Amino acid sequence: MQLTLSIPQADEWLNSNDRRHHMARYRIGESWKTMAKVQAIKANLPRLQRAHISATVHRARANRSDALNFSPTIKPIIDGLILYGLLPDDDDKHLTVDVRGGAPGIPRVELVIEHLA
Repeated sequence: MQLTLSIPQADEWLNSNDRRHHMARYRIGESWKTMAKVQAIKANLPRLQRAHISATVHRARANRSDALNFSPTIKPIIDGLILYGLLPDDDDKHLTVDVRGGAPGIPRVELVIEHLA
């Protein structure tokens, strides 16, 4: 079983090169987490035991980018899905994740969630 979920840009992007104050990073992360939980509720995602998630980051512009630098944005999104109840936990026993760069356009993170037996 494979599911797709789109998370609209909730706030600024978090990336590995950020030098913001930790409270600013926390606030931005909470926005992404909340948006992910809301989108999961709207999509009525099933509860799974194990999954692989491919996260594709789509930014507004086509300037040069390193997709793995956006892992700090993906983590709160995953946390929002865990709060929703998609998986029991986001540890290695229940979840694997990869991050990819996507085409420019509407800023969002596209998740492809693949159920693992």
